[in-house]
Amino acid sequence: MEFATYNILPAHVWKTIENPMEYTNNGPHIGCGPYYLKLIDLNAGKLVFEKNPYWKGKMPESETVEIHFYSNVDVATLALKNGDADTYYKYAGSYPYSGIEQLEKTGDFDFLEKLHFGFSKNRKVFRDYSI
Repeated sequence: MEFATYNILPAHVWKTIENPMEYTNNGPHIGCGPYYLKLIDLNAGKLVFEKNPYWKGKMPESETVEIHFYSNVDVATLALKNGDADTYYKYAGSYPYSGIEQLEKTGDFDFLEKLHFGFSKNRKVFRDYSI
């Protein structure tokens, strides 16, 4: 989670930009954490982060981190099944039930199942799957 959370950027990068919230740039990108943003490909729905050689903290193990955005769960499940993606992440959510059976059949995934009780009137038990 930390590789993209350092939000201090040098003033010389932004001082000439009138409206930074609407500004887009194809690179090079500036970073100041353990990774820097090497590539933004909006057409492919992909961000590529590369290890920052100037980082003074503990160096991360991975040279690069790719984040892919998928149009729906079926596409994400197919990417996982084909080995095109290593994991699934959704903030404050777990892997959708609709894809669990497909991934179980491959034998390539370990699942962590946790029971938790939601705050509903019916007190139903929900299963939270993480892969």
